[in-house]
Amino acid sequence: MGNRQQLTIGQTLKQIRTNSNLTQKELYQDIMSVGHRHRVEADEQIPSFDKINQILKRLYVTFDEFIFIMNGYQLDSTTVFLKEFREIKSTVYLDKMENLQKRILDHLAKDYSPFLQNLSWLLESIIYKKKTNDFEGSRAIAYKIWQNLEKKDAWYYGDFILINNLFYIFDFQTIEHIIQRLFDYTELYADFNDAKKMVKYTLYNYATFLKRYGHFQKMEETLNRTLELAHQDHDLLLIIDATYLLAELDWIKGDKEKSLKTAKNAIQSLYFFGMQDIAVDNKEEWLKLTNIEIPLEEN
Repeated sequence: MGNRQQLTIGQTLKQIRTNSNLTQKELYQDIMSVGHRHRVEADEQIPSFDKINQILKRLYVTFDEFIFIMNGYQLDSTTVFLKEFREIKSTVYLDKMENLQKRILDHLAKDYSPFLQNLSWLLESIIYKKKTNDFEGSRAIAYKIWQNLEKKDAWYYGDFILINNLFYIFDFQTIEHIIQRLFDYTELYADFNDAKKMVKYTLYNYATFLKRYGHFQKMEETLNRTLELAHQDHDLLLIIDATYLLAELDWIKGDKEKSLKTAKNAIQSLYFFGMQDIAVDNKEEWLKLTNIEIPLEEN
């Protein structure tokens, strides 16, 4: 069993090699000379990325796993923060967002990271909007992120996640271009991590954007595509969220009986599956739209 001590590149390579019961010759042959391999494991020389890549392929260890082992079998801080952000799922969990932003700011004070700075601004913007309902003030905070991202010639995995949560700062013309660019990059990243699955969240966020601008027909088409992908991935929360938004659409189109039944099922399902805060938030949204109170539990 590995320990939690952080290791050097040479120590990590040596640990994986010895744990795999391989000799230096068996692991490094045709990759590094005898002298080179001894110097690397003794931390007297750092191998090139190409050499590390060849070694890891021979071991069938990914680069991410190598970094994980080198970090004492722990995720790096940026990965931990991003994982927690994605697990929050909804803006109703204000306390979790505030706690996460505080910890990111503490980390930034010691070790600056452009990505974590952007993530901190995103959290600040969401928190501010939730507390004040000041859309323009929230937009001004989040726009600082876009000023960084729009300068890039290419977007990367972390950028996809940030942009997916920034739709509310754009006008309608700009968002159409951004959506297409996101889909193009998602196709490029289809085999990387869960990038392919992010398409459904891009679609859902786009649908909420369309709702704000009153583009209901396109919103309905986008939600139906979201539901199709969510069902494929067995993503229960997204299925319920998209179904609820479709209920709002049905109400707007005049199908009151169907929409009320769908909204009631969605809200009560959220409550039943332990997502009470989201259920309450949707209940309040439904009350604003219809002036009808939906009970959180079936009577």
